[in-house]
Amino acid sequence: MDGRVGATLPSSGLDQYPWSQADDLSASKRVNAMELLVVDSEVRPEAVLVHAIGEIDSSTADELRSQLRSALQQAESQESRLLILDLQGVTYFGSAGLNAVLDCHKQGLKAGTSVRLVANNGLVVRPIEVTNLDSLLDLYPTLPDALEGRDSEQGS
Repeated sequence: MDGRVGATLPSSGLDQYPWSQADDLSASKRVNAMELLVVDSEVRPEAVLVHAIGEIDSSTADELRSQLRSALQQAESQESRLLILDLQGVTYFGSAGLNAVLDCHKQGLKAGTSVRLVANNGLVVRPIEVTNLDSLLDLYPTLPDALEGRDSEQGS
């Protein structure tokens, strides 16, 4: 016996699959490895930052919506009243993601909180442009640009 979980079981032929070799991972790391979307937030004096990494689709959009609602509430109590959504790590951005971002933008307008997006990844930027939401949403190529509110394409 080599101390691995399940080491005494007869070989099932599944050893060739990477997911079957997850014995060395803790339970929490195993769960995190299987998540499609990870969203976290950070409160700074200049803005509340929300970072999304992974896929934003109909199965994950509710998690993003929930985090954005919380972040908007935090931003409302900040002097800057600014929420920045960093989408640089997004690998899929479907219509449910667009709707979540648009809802956040609308809620921000009602509350007097600016919502800025950070993305230079075509997987995120293209759906925004195709739907003409780039004329409504504040989209920035980098986090420093979003923090300062400068649009590098317009040279301002």
